[in-house]
Amino acid sequence: MSNPCQPSGRILMTQPKHFTRRMLMGVLIAAISISSPCPAIAKKAPSTTPSTDPSTDPSTDPSTTPSITHASANFIEKPVGESMVTVDDASGSISTAQAKIDSARKANPAAVLVIKLNGNYSITDDPLKLTSNECLVLGPTTVLRAAATGAAQSLIAINGQTCVSIAGGTLDAGGRAMNCINATACNRVNINKVTAQNAGLDAIALTGNGITAFDNELTVKGCTVTGSKSTHYGISVKDATQAVLEDDVCTGNQGGGIWMGSAHGTVVHCTCSTNGTGIMVSEDDNAITGNTISGNGVGITVTAKATDNMCLSNHITDNTSTGLSLAGSGNVVFDNTLTGNANQYESSASGNFVVPLNAPLNDTSNSYFYPPTVSNPHQEPVIVRGMGRTDVTIESTTSDDLQAKYEAARKAHPKDVIVLHLPGTYTFATASFQIHSNTCLLLTGSFLLSSAATDTVKTVIQSADHGTTNCYISGGLIDGGEHGAKGSGGINFSSYEMVGVDGVRIQNFGNGMHHSNPAKGIHFLTGLHDTPSFIKGCSIHNIGGRGIYLQNNHKAGRGVITGNFIDTCGFDGYDGDSSTSNAVVQFNTINGFISRYGVFFEEGGKYNKSIDNIISHASIGVNCYAFGGNGTNWNTVIGNSVDSCLRGIRTGSQPNKETSHNMIFDNTITHTETFAIKSENVGTSTQNYYSQNSLSGNATDYDDVTTAVFFNPPGPGK
Repeated sequence: MSNPCQPSGRILMTQPKHFTRRMLMGVLIAAISISSPCPAIAKKAPSTTPSTDPSTDPSTDPSTTPSITHASANFIEKPVGESMVTVDDASGSISTAQAKIDSARKANPAAVLVIKLNGNYSITDDPLKLTSNECLVLGPTTVLRAAATGAAQSLIAINGQTCVSIAGGTLDAGGRAMNCINATACNRVNINKVTAQNAGLDAIALTGNGITAFDNELTVKGCTVTGSKSTHYGISVKDATQAVLEDDVCTGNQGGGIWMGSAHGTVVHCTCSTNGTGIMVSEDDNAITGNTISGNGVGITVTAKATDNMCLSNHITDNTSTGLSLAGSGNVVFDNTLTGNANQYESSASGNFVVPLNAPLNDTSNSYFYPPTVSNPHQEPVIVRGMGRTDVTIESTTSDDLQAKYEAARKAHPKDVIVLHLPGTYTFATASFQIHSNTCLLLTGSFLLSSAATDTVKTVIQSADHGTTNCYISGGLIDGGEHGAKGSGGINFSSYEMVGVDGVRIQNFGNGMHHSNPAKGIHFLTGLHDTPSFIKGCSIHNIGGRGIYLQNNHKAGRGVITGNFIDTCGFDGYDGDSSTSNAVVQFNTINGFISRYGVFFEEGGKYNKSIDNIISHASIGVNCYAFGGNGTNWNTVIGNSVDSCLRGIRTGSQPNKETSHNMIFDNTITHTETFAIKSENVGTSTQNYYSQNSLSGNATDYDDVTTAVFFNPPGPGK
């Protein structure tokens, strides 16, 4: 809705890319000092000096950093002292090319080989074999093609190797019972912009070393895969961890487009059309998000073996059998668009969590929640299975009267979901609004924190029950009037299950230009059991502390933080604290001065994913760190854009703590004022994997990278 109090801070996004964080602070201070028709926006110019308290933002301490490695400008694996050998071949003979590779490897056993093939190559009995630390670059017209007959089981074979890449070119199996690429028992294999076609087996088949063995990190990015035969898939990734499939196009594969048979992986922005199945998921804790799936037999299949996967924000259309087929347990289905499918959805499983936002789904066995929202104020009778529905509209009134009328509706309809329509203005001076289970709050008006608010108003909206469940808040404005010095905030859920906040504007809790205020825009504290929670499409502005704060969630209350706009925060844009794990933080825009970190995984947080966020003007864009807690491990940071921050992406810890096995892949880091990448040599951190990140315009691309493992293979040939 149109809001006269909407601040104009987002105009800063139109500034040049190199508009620095220090310049921005001056502009913001000037902007928030200008008189405004909305009293909540006008403010006194704050101090421009962020806190440098080492307990909240430690810099590298020389006394705890015995050895620092600084990277050179261009390298593939080793920042210092890398030996790189180029092998060129245009013979058109695969045996000649293999002999050159083998000879170079024998002569240079410790070197990285960059192998450039140009021409047409025929594979008969033996595939091209790649070993560790080899990067195959195929020219734009280069084709490896299967001969009509022969014994080769793949065009390219990689067996038991680490740090191997293939970029560019066309691999054509000619319909033979073979893979285009077969990598078995491998780690850190990178496939980039390859065209693979006409395989009688899975065209690109990658396997790791098991779903509990880490540092696999197999990636397939920007590939086009077509024509796999019989029951086989275009891309299959099995028995691995933290695999990433990004921007791939799979069409016309008879078995299916993508088979994700690994754990803790990501399939994002892929297009799967006219396959047997678009995407199949058969293992644990994968994010299947932002994909376009159309014209297949089945759009997405989640198998009986699959657990704890997130199926989010996919467009699933015009599939000839079923749009989404859900089995397994603990899987989350949220905010997918299903239209034009012969059967939109099917599931006979139980123990999954199904939360549609656009249209109802016929689910009779899982935890099902179809909340009406401001953007979709539907009248469907079933919001929660087994409960009725009662709609209540309350016009502008006092907060006490609002609470009383809501409680009366609950008492009169104890077996119904209360749909609370609030079109007015509601001022809170003495108490929070206490929201209970089985409530959908549609705010088209405003909640305002009074200037006379007492210390009892810690949060404008507060969960009322231990284990608040099936609760969804959407729309409207929650304005703190710049209060919050004692920790007040917009929305707080404590001890919750299956709750969400959607499209709410939250602003002016404290002073977002100060790194000192404990206020929070949205705070989710202590999720229960294996249930998910959702924060979607919210606009969060001028918060003295954290914009979005998930705390003490472990695996319970798994957060989906998607499509939010966050600016001007005294601490972090998003903070996953106190062992918050298994969250997906995706497609958010975090900018306009963030005093501390844009996205923060900390204090023992594990298996979190930061996907395609746009972050600017933060102290650090993305930070994976262990301060007092331990084991901030196995997080995945992919496809994020970090611009004009003081520092780009950091992994690190305090002494005697650990941040390890995190994957930093395909991020763009530009115009940092100090460094783009840092992997601190403090504590016991190890195996933080940085691959294919794009760096430009930074004061320094690499600071201390002692605990980092790099694999930056060259892209396709020119």
